[in-house]
Amino acid sequence: MDTRWLGRCDYLATFQEMKEFTASPANGGRDQLWICEHPPVFTLGLAGRAEHVLAPGDIPVVATDRGGQVTYHGPGQVVAYPLIDLKARHIFVKEYVFRLEDAVIRALDRFGVTGQRVAGAPGIYVRVDDPFSHAALPQRPQRREAGSAAPEPDFTGLGKIAALGIKVSNHRTYHGVALNVAMDLEPFSRINPCGYAGLQTVDLSTIGVSVSWDEAAHELAAQLERRLALFDRLESNFAARGGKTVVENQKQLYGKAAGLVLSPQTEAFDISSEPESLKSEYGDTNFGKGCLLARRLVESGVTFVEVRMNGWDTHDNNFDRVKTLSGE
Repeated sequence: MDTRWLGRCDYLATFQEMKEFTASPANGGRDQLWICEHPPVFTLGLAGRAEHVLAPGDIPVVATDRGGQVTYHGPGQVVAYPLIDLKARHIFVKEYVFRLEDAVIRALDRFGVTGQRVAGAPGIYVRVDDPFSHAALPQRPQRREAGSAAPEPDFTGLGKIAALGIKVSNHRTYHGVALNVAMDLEPFSRINPCGYAGLQTVDLSTIGVSVSWDEAAHELAAQLERRLALFDRLESNFAARGGKTVVENQKQLYGKAAGLVLSPQTEAFDISSEPESLKSEYGDTNFGKGCLLARRLVESGVTFVEVRMNGWDTHDNNFDRVKTLSGE
């Protein structure tokens, strides 16, 4: 995947270029990651309602074809647009969203900040009173009964630091994710961010983290490249060792009854970018890494994970944890 650094660029022109790139057969299946910053602009998603734009003033409002409601882009915000083929990468849309959020969480972790997910509300949030706490968030997504209604989002004590909105056309993605670094946050008060009245928006600078736009942009780009290339690397590693690839072993890896057989070759899974708390919890052994990889797959929507390690006791605590995560 090639990364393009666009600098500060007009939103409408970039939006049009994304659509043309995605629709054109001339791109030859190339995947790209665009990193940029926009002048002040409000953007409305397909579900966007005009009443959520309270007082735009002199800031333009642009209707788009992404998902979601209204958000704001402006100087001091890193915007990342992955233009990739999900089918070629064996990624379902739900997992793609998870990977985008995961990249933001890992980028924030590099700066000592704990990013959080909120059930029923895409994007990444931080505790306003303690953005560095690793304590589990009560509002985090949790397993619920099939067919049950999605929970009403609870933003108590939280500020939104990253928003995402995507479009998928013929398996190809555009639009993406925006991380607030050091912005003028006043324009967010002119809208109901993401359609939620009173939702607080923060950036790294307001929570006490001094990071340049360039530093944050390169970290987010690196994390997106890793998260979106995970199985490309795994498969090439398996193939280099003369073994079958993940997809060859599991033709329906991401299906409703998907399974992953983890062998000593799980050393192909690079845990260096995992949060320190998880690296400590699972350890750097093949088995620990295999269980962490299984956990990541379960979190991505895989409903069954099989951990099979030659010579290892399958009653290990990590194995039990994976079984719990997979709902067995």
